[in-house]
Amino acid sequence: MTKSVTRGAPKIVSCATKRGRVRPREGGYGPGVGPLAYECPMTPPLPPSPRELLLSLCDEWVGRSKIWFDPAQAPFAEFTTRGRIRKMGEGNFVAHEYEEAFDGKQHRSLAIYAFNDESQQFESSWVHSFHMSSSIMFATGGLTPAGFYVQGSYGDGKGGPRWGWRTEHELRAPDQLVITAYNIEPGGEPQKAVETVYGRRR
Repeated sequence: MTKSVTRGAPKIVSCATKRGRVRPREGGYGPGVGPLAYECPMTPPLPPSPRELLLSLCDEWVGRSKIWFDPAQAPFAEFTTRGRIRKMGEGNFVAHEYEEAFDGKQHRSLAIYAFNDESQQFESSWVHSFHMSSSIMFATGGLTPAGFYVQGSYGDGKGGPRWGWRTEHELRAPDQLVITAYNIEPGGEPQKAVETVYGRRR
Protein backbone atom coordinates (compact mmCIF):
# COMPACT_ATOMS: atom_id res chain seq x y z
CA MET A 1 0.00 0.00 0.00
CA THR A 2 1.25 3.48 -0.82
CA LYS A 3 2.26 5.29 2.36
CA SER A 4 2.95 8.92 3.14
CA VAL A 5 4.65 9.93 6.35
CA THR A 6 4.45 13.69 6.04
CA ARG A 7 2.45 15.20 8.90
CA GLY A 8 0.47 18.39 8.88
CA ALA A 9 -1.05 17.97 5.43
CA PRO A 10 -4.20 19.99 4.79
CA LYS A 11 -7.50 18.41 5.68
CA ILE A 12 -9.86 17.27 2.96
CA VAL A 13 -11.88 20.31 1.88
CA SER A 14 -15.54 19.57 1.27
CA CYS A 15 -17.91 21.20 -1.16
CA ALA A 16 -19.36 23.17 1.75
CA THR A 17 -16.13 25.15 2.23
CA LYS A 18 -14.58 25.10 -1.25
CA ARG A 19 -17.44 25.36 -3.73
CA GLY A 20 -20.00 27.40 -1.87
CA ARG A 21 -22.98 26.74 0.37
CA VAL A 22 -24.47 23.26 0.33
CA ARG A 23 -28.09 22.43 0.97
CA PRO A 24 -29.80 19.24 2.15
CA ARG A 25 -30.98 16.94 -0.61
CA GLU A 26 -34.77 16.72 -0.59
CA GLY A 27 -35.90 13.42 0.85
CA GLY A 28 -32.40 12.09 1.48
CA TYR A 29 -31.31 8.54 0.73
CA GLY A 30 -32.35 6.91 3.98
CA PRO A 31 -31.55 7.09 7.70
CA GLY A 32 -28.01 5.77 7.39
CA VAL A 33 -26.88 8.35 4.86
CA GLY A 34 -29.28 11.22 5.43
CA PRO A 35 -26.71 13.43 7.25
CA LEU A 36 -24.38 13.12 4.25
CA ALA A 37 -27.06 13.76 1.62
CA TYR A 38 -26.22 17.22 0.33
CA GLU A 39 -26.21 18.94 -3.02
CA CYS A 40 -23.58 21.39 -4.19
CA PRO A 41 -24.71 24.23 -6.49
CA MET A 42 -21.65 23.80 -8.75
CA THR A 43 -21.91 20.04 -9.34
CA PRO A 44 -24.48 18.16 -11.45
CA PRO A 45 -27.45 16.74 -9.52
CA LEU A 46 -26.96 13.19 -8.29
CA PRO A 47 -29.28 10.34 -9.33
CA PRO A 48 -32.27 9.84 -7.01
CA SER A 49 -30.92 6.75 -5.20
CA PRO A 50 -27.51 5.34 -4.22
CA ARG A 51 -27.95 2.34 -6.51
CA GLU A 52 -28.79 4.59 -9.47
CA LEU A 53 -25.73 6.65 -8.60
CA LEU A 54 -23.56 3.55 -8.95
CA LEU A 55 -25.26 2.53 -12.20
CA SER A 56 -24.75 6.02 -13.63
CA LEU A 57 -21.00 5.35 -13.51
CA CYS A 58 -21.22 2.31 -15.79
CA ASP A 59 -19.26 3.16 -18.92
CA GLU A 60 -15.82 3.05 -20.53
CA TRP A 61 -13.45 5.61 -19.01
CA VAL A 62 -9.99 7.00 -19.74
CA GLY A 63 -7.99 9.65 -17.91
CA ARG A 64 -4.81 10.74 -16.19
CA SER A 65 -3.65 9.60 -12.77
CA LYS A 66 -1.07 10.77 -10.24
CA ILE A 67 0.51 8.99 -7.26
CA TRP A 68 2.11 10.75 -4.29
CA PHE A 69 4.31 9.14 -1.67
CA ASP A 70 4.75 12.56 -0.05
CA PRO A 71 2.00 15.12 -0.73
CA ALA A 72 4.48 17.96 -0.15
CA GLN A 73 6.56 16.77 -3.09
CA ALA A 74 5.93 16.33 -6.81
CA PRO A 75 3.95 13.20 -7.78
CA PHE A 76 5.92 9.96 -7.85
CA ALA A 77 4.32 9.10 -11.18
CA GLU A 78 1.81 10.46 -13.72
CA PHE A 79 0.22 8.12 -16.25
CA THR A 80 -2.86 7.18 -18.27
CA THR A 81 -5.55 5.01 -16.68
CA ARG A 82 -8.10 3.09 -18.75
CA GLY A 83 -11.10 1.67 -16.96
CA ARG A 84 -14.48 0.07 -17.37
CA ILE A 85 -17.32 0.23 -14.84
CA ARG A 86 -20.05 -2.34 -15.46
CA LYS A 87 -23.08 -3.61 -13.63
CA MET A 88 -23.18 -7.15 -12.30
CA GLY A 89 -26.36 -9.21 -12.52
CA GLU A 90 -29.49 -7.17 -11.88
CA GLY A 91 -27.48 -4.09 -10.97
CA ASN A 92 -27.06 -4.48 -7.22
CA PHE A 93 -23.29 -4.47 -7.73
CA VAL A 94 -20.94 -2.66 -10.09
CA ALA A 95 -17.37 -3.64 -10.93
CA HIS A 96 -14.60 -1.19 -11.79
CA GLU A 97 -11.74 -2.79 -13.71
CA TYR A 98 -8.83 -0.62 -14.75
CA GLU A 99 -5.24 -0.81 -15.91
CA GLU A 100 -2.31 1.56 -16.02
CA ALA A 101 1.44 1.48 -16.68
CA PHE A 102 4.03 3.20 -14.48
CA ASP A 103 7.34 2.46 -12.80
CA GLY A 104 8.18 0.29 -15.79
CA LYS A 105 5.33 -2.16 -15.18
CA GLN A 106 1.74 -2.80 -16.22
CA HIS A 107 -0.68 -2.71 -13.28
CA ARG A 108 -4.28 -3.89 -12.99
CA SER A 109 -7.00 -3.38 -10.43
CA LEU A 110 -10.54 -4.47 -9.61
CA ALA A 111 -13.03 -2.82 -7.25
CA ILE A 112 -16.58 -4.01 -6.57
CA TYR A 113 -19.16 -1.58 -5.15
CA ALA A 114 -22.65 -1.96 -3.72
CA PHE A 115 -25.14 -0.08 -1.60
CA ASN A 116 -26.25 -2.22 1.33
CA ASP A 117 -29.98 -1.66 1.93
CA GLU A 118 -29.79 -3.08 5.46
CA SER A 119 -26.88 -1.01 6.75
CA GLN A 120 -27.63 1.96 4.44
CA GLN A 121 -23.94 2.18 3.53
CA PHE A 122 -21.81 1.87 0.44
CA GLU A 123 -19.52 -1.16 0.53
CA SER A 124 -16.51 -2.12 -1.55
CA SER A 125 -13.76 -4.66 -2.01
CA TRP A 126 -10.56 -3.65 -3.81
CA VAL A 127 -7.34 -5.20 -5.09
CA HIS A 128 -4.48 -3.56 -6.99
CA SER A 129 -1.30 -5.16 -8.29
CA PHE A 130 0.84 -2.20 -7.14
CA HIS A 131 -0.81 -0.95 -3.98
CA MET A 132 -1.66 -4.33 -2.43
CA SER A 133 0.36 -7.37 -1.45
CA SER A 134 -1.83 -10.42 -0.80
CA SER A 135 -4.78 -8.76 0.92
CA ILE A 136 -8.20 -7.54 -0.21
CA MET A 137 -9.32 -4.22 1.21
CA PHE A 138 -12.91 -4.06 2.42
CA ALA A 139 -14.41 -0.62 2.99
CA THR A 140 -17.68 1.11 3.84
CA GLY A 141 -18.90 4.67 3.49
CA GLY A 142 -21.63 7.11 2.56
CA LEU A 143 -22.61 10.01 0.35
CA THR A 144 -20.57 13.12 -0.37
CA PRO A 145 -21.82 16.33 -2.01
CA ALA A 146 -20.80 15.08 -5.47
CA GLY A 147 -20.80 11.30 -5.10
CA PHE A 148 -19.75 8.82 -2.44
CA TYR A 149 -16.78 7.61 -0.43
CA VAL A 150 -15.60 4.37 1.13
CA GLN A 151 -12.96 3.95 3.82
CA GLY A 152 -11.02 0.85 4.81
CA SER A 153 -7.70 0.07 6.48
CA TYR A 154 -4.55 -1.96 5.96
CA GLY A 155 -1.68 -3.26 8.07
CA ASP A 156 1.83 -1.84 8.00
CA GLY A 157 3.40 -5.30 7.69
CA LYS A 158 5.12 -4.92 11.06
CA GLY A 159 2.25 -5.55 13.46
CA GLY A 160 1.71 -1.85 14.17
CA PRO A 161 -1.52 0.18 14.12
CA ARG A 162 -3.52 -0.04 10.93
CA TRP A 163 -3.49 2.77 8.40
CA GLY A 164 -6.67 4.18 6.87
CA TRP A 165 -7.43 4.43 3.15
CA ARG A 166 -10.32 6.63 2.01
CA THR A 167 -11.48 6.71 -1.62
CA GLU A 168 -13.82 9.44 -2.87
CA HIS A 169 -15.75 9.27 -6.16
CA GLU A 170 -16.98 12.62 -7.48
CA LEU A 171 -19.10 13.27 -10.57
CA ARG A 172 -17.84 16.79 -11.19
CA ALA A 173 -19.61 16.88 -14.56
CA PRO A 174 -21.85 14.38 -16.37
CA ASP A 175 -18.83 13.06 -18.30
CA GLN A 176 -16.13 13.59 -15.67
CA LEU A 177 -15.44 11.24 -12.76
CA VAL A 178 -12.67 12.08 -10.29
CA ILE A 179 -11.47 9.32 -7.98
CA THR A 180 -9.21 10.46 -5.15
CA ALA A 181 -7.60 8.22 -2.53
CA TYR A 182 -6.28 9.51 0.78
CA ASN A 183 -3.77 7.76 3.01
CA ILE A 184 -4.46 8.15 6.74
CA GLU A 185 -1.54 7.59 9.08
CA PRO A 186 -2.60 6.30 12.55
CA GLY A 187 -3.61 9.38 14.51
CA GLY A 188 -2.96 11.62 11.51
CA GLU A 189 -4.89 13.55 8.89
CA PRO A 190 -5.91 12.29 5.42
CA GLN A 191 -3.22 12.97 2.83
CA LYS A 192 -3.76 12.72 -0.92
CA ALA A 193 -2.12 9.59 -2.33
CA VAL A 194 -3.77 8.91 -5.71
CA GLU A 195 -5.94 10.97 -8.03
CA THR A 196 -7.56 9.86 -11.29
CA VAL A 197 -9.44 12.33 -13.50
CA TYR A 198 -11.61 10.25 -15.82
CA GLY A 199 -13.60 11.18 -18.91
CA ARG A 200 -16.13 8.95 -20.64
CA ARG A 201 -14.72 7.33 -23.77
CA ARG A 202 -16.61 8.41 -26.90
